[in-house]
This record gives sequence, C-alpha cells and structure tokens, in this order.
Amino acid sequence: MLNQSPDGNTAMVLGLDEKTGTKWFELAVPESSEKQTNLRRQGSRIDCAQGSISERTPTKTGRLMVNMDGYGYLAFAQNEGTRASEKCALGHAVDPKDVILTRDDKLMLWKIDPDGSYRATVVGVTKTRQLLSAPRSVVSPTNAVVTDNMNGTLIPVRVSHDVTSDDANEPAEGFVYRLNQDGELLYKFPLPTYSGTLKDDMVIGEDNVAFATRGSVLIAFNLISRKELWRWQSNEPEISVFAALANGACLVLMEVANSNNTKVVFSGKAMMDWEGNMYKEAQLRWAC
Repeated sequence: MLNQSPDGNTAMVLGLDEKTGTKWFELAVPESSEKQTNLRRQGSRIDCAQGSISERTPTKTGRLMVNMDGYGYLAFAQNEGTRASEKCALGHAVDPKDVILTRDDKLMLWKIDPDGSYRATVVGVTKTRQLLSAPRSVVSPTNAVVTDNMNGTLIPVRVSHDVTSDDANEPAEGFVYRLNQDGELLYKFPLPTYSGTLKDDMVIGEDNVAFATRGSVLIAFNLISRKELWRWQSNEPEISVFAALANGACLVLMEVANSNNTKVVFSGKAMMDWEGNMYKEAQLRWAC
C-alpha cells in the first residue's frame, strides 16, 4: 500500500498481511527538497539573508504495482535543488532573474521484497543549472506502470516544460521506459505530447505488443523491436486502456484491432476480474 500526505511531501510504502491486516514493514520514500542559500522566500518576494534553509517539495510517485514475481514496484522522482544568487546584498530584495537554480533530478525504481528489503535502481538522471525564471523540465512517473511479462518493468512518465510544472494545461511529452529484470534500462519509447489531466493506462497483449493511451490516442508498439505498430484516434477527449484481448485487439470499451478496425462493446463503466470475466455497472431507476 502506498500512503502519501495531502501536500505530496512525504510518502510511505506499507506491507500488510493480506489476511490479518498486520503490518509487516513500513518504508519511507526518499523526500525531495530545495535549499535556499543566503536567500529567504517571502511569498513572491525573495530577500538576501545569511545561512541556508531547506524546504521539502512534493515527491512525484507512480502507482504501486505487484508483479508476477511477487515483488512490489514503485517508480518515483527524487528531486534536489539549490537556489542561490551572486547578486545578493544582505537585507535587500533579490530580483528573481538574478537567482540561479541548480537541480539534480532522478527517476527511481524500487523493487520491494515481501520482507521489506528493496533494491533501488536509478532509471535516469538530469542535472541542470538555470535561471529561476526559466522554464524547467519536470519528469513525473504516471500510474500506468506494468510488467512487460518477461520479469521486466514498463515505467511511463510525463515530462512537462513549464515553470508551473503542475499546470495540467501545459503540453507535456510522454515516454515509456523499459527495464529488464536486473533493472537495466533497455530503451525509452516516445508517446504523443499531451495537455490536460492524464488518465493513462497500459496493458500487454499477445505477441509482445503493448497498448498505451495519451489523451484521445491509443498506441500499439512492439516490446522487442520498440517499433510503433499503429495508433488509433478516438472521438473522445480522453480514453483509458481497459484490457488486452486474446485475439490481439485492445479494449477501451471499444474493441480496437488496429487504426481502422474498431467495434463498440458497450458504454458506461466496467471492470474485469482475474479470470477475464467482465462486469458492467448497472443503471437502475427507482420509482416511488
């Protein structure tokens, strides 16, 4: 179980006994922080001051997944930043254009054993030095992490390029990182740029084909060759993958065989159990 504070600054992974609810372990996800060197932020104002202070910043986490190998997997972004200025007069305001932001950003993957031990893998590292006022790239894992059915892991991420990195209306790039069972990065597959609240998902189908969504687009790509096979544009602003079917198609409450071959299954909400049985939400009307 992943438990995160409302402000996103702290996150814990809890291991619970599935029958009794007894807590087996508790792991604290590494925090992200930003240090202000000889600076103090007062709302929108930045003043020059002696000493340094650190502030916790939100930790971007993805969905916690339990793989077929029995391990738990959690992707998260660990960010460390420092603000400083060479034009700093004690007690005076500092122009944000004179503040330098140095960042060390890591995309991490935890492989968690049922006993609470874990292996940490650095999936990617980005080091930048820029003006505080300049656009910044922020990498955030999304909730569509899945197994590649070969004991590896697929980690989808969203990369925004705006100062206000939480602005969902800012177009953001997307990628899928594939790691093998030893945590080695095999490749990074590009997804379409997308703006809006991300409701992505990803499933693995027959013949090593993966299906992923971004906005209104469904993409099929081969896990081995990393080649995009086809993409389908829906008439809805946002769609999510529901299931991969035995006939090689993908279900998004429509059966999509390829970019030109689709079939409506039904409308409304639905779920699927471990045995492949589908359950549709009933629409009931009551009269008095």
